[in-house]
Amino acid sequence: MKTVAVIGALDTKSDEFLYLKTRIEQEDVRTIMVDTGILGSPKFCPDISAAMVAREAGEDLEEMRREQSRQKSNDTMLRGAGLIIRRLYGEGKIDGAVTMGGGRGTIVGGEVMRSLPVGFPKVMVSTQATNSYAQHMFEGINDTFVINSLVDISGLNEILKMVMDKAAVTIAAMVKMEQAALKKTRPRIAMSMLGITTPCVSAVQRRLEQAGFETLVFHSNGLGGTCMEKMIRQGWIDGAADITTAELTPGELGGIGYAGPERLTGASDMGIPQVIVPGAMDIIDFAPPESVPEKYLNRRYVMHVSALKVVRTSAEENRHMGKLMAEKLNQSRGKVVVAFPMRGLSANDHEGAAFYDREADMALLETLERNLREDIPVCKYDFHINDEAFAEEVAKLVLNVMRR
Repeated sequence: MKTVAVIGALDTKSDEFLYLKTRIEQEDVRTIMVDTGILGSPKFCPDISAAMVAREAGEDLEEMRREQSRQKSNDTMLRGAGLIIRRLYGEGKIDGAVTMGGGRGTIVGGEVMRSLPVGFPKVMVSTQATNSYAQHMFEGINDTFVINSLVDISGLNEILKMVMDKAAVTIAAMVKMEQAALKKTRPRIAMSMLGITTPCVSAVQRRLEQAGFETLVFHSNGLGGTCMEKMIRQGWIDGAADITTAELTPGELGGIGYAGPERLTGASDMGIPQVIVPGAMDIIDFAPPESVPEKYLNRRYVMHVSALKVVRTSAEENRHMGKLMAEKLNQSRGKVVVAFPMRGLSANDHEGAAFYDREADMALLETLERNLREDIPVCKYDFHINDEAFAEEVAKLVLNVMRR
C-alpha cells in the first residue's frame, strides 16, 4: 500500500487535517501525519509531533512557546518539516506528500515541496494560490500540483470539503499511478524563453533536437528560471542555451519576474557548457501598471497586456547589468560563450520598434567585453535576436561547446 505524508498545523486546523487524512485513507492509501503547529495541542495524535519537528531543527518546542518569537518558531518548523520529509523520502517511507494552509502553511508547504525532487507526487492546498503578490511562496516547488482552497482553511464547510476531496483523490491517484522512471535517453539542454524571444529559442530548439539533444524550455518569468537553475544543480541538465536572461533585471532594477540571486549560476557552478544570449535585457516588467516607480514614468514603454507595463532599460542600467552578468559568468568551471545580436535583444528592440536603442544595447555589449574573463568569448552577429540566421549561429555554438 502506498503512503502519503500529510503536513500541516494541527494546533489550529485539526478538524480540517483529520478530514483530509481520513479522505486519503478512504482511497486505500496510508498516511503519515506531520504536525507543524506551535500554539497548542492537536485534537488527534499525529505520527510525527510538533515537538519532533522542532527537535529535528535543533530546537525545543516548549522553549519556543515560552519565547513567543513568531519568526523563530516559523523558521524552525519549516526547516524541521523539510528535513523530516526529505529523510522519509530518502528512506523510501513515503510515496507522496500533501500540505494545506494559509500564509504560514504555504511557506512551510513550500519548504517541504522544495525538499522533494521532480517526479515525486506533491499536492498543496493553499489560500495563496491565486495571490499574485505571494508568488515568492511557490518558488522552487518544482512540479507541485497547487489547488486554490477558495475559502480560508477554517471550519469544515461544504466548499472546503469539496476542495479537500479533490486534493485527496489527486494525491492518491498520483501515488498509485505506475509511472516510468525519468530516464535520460539523450543529452539535455536547458533553454530560457519569453514571448519576445520565442522565434529565436524555437529555431535553436529545432536544430538541437535534430542533432539528437533533448531540450527543456523554461519560461523566463521568475519561477521558470528558478526551476531551471534548480534542475541544473540536481544534475538533470547537460548544457545550457540561456537565450533569455531577463530574470536578472528585476533583482537590480525593480519590477516582476526575478529568479533570485542564483540565476545564471547553476551551469557555472556545475561546470556544464553554456551559451549565453542577453535576450530581453531591454525590458523591465511591472504589474500592475500603477506599480511603475516614479523614476521610470518618463521612459518609453509598451503595454504587453492591460495588466503588464514594460519599460525600456537605459544605457547606464545596461552597463550595470553587463557587469553583473560578467561577474556571474566569470565563476564558471565549464565552457562559456556569449552570443550577442547587434540588431536588437527582443521583439520590442529592433529598428523602428518601440524599444530600439542601439546606445543602450552597445553599453551592455561593451561592459560584457570589458569585464568577462579573457577565455570567455563574446561572439557578435549582425542580426536581430529573432532572425533565423542568428538562431543558426547560436545552435552552432551550442553544438560546438557540447562536443568539447
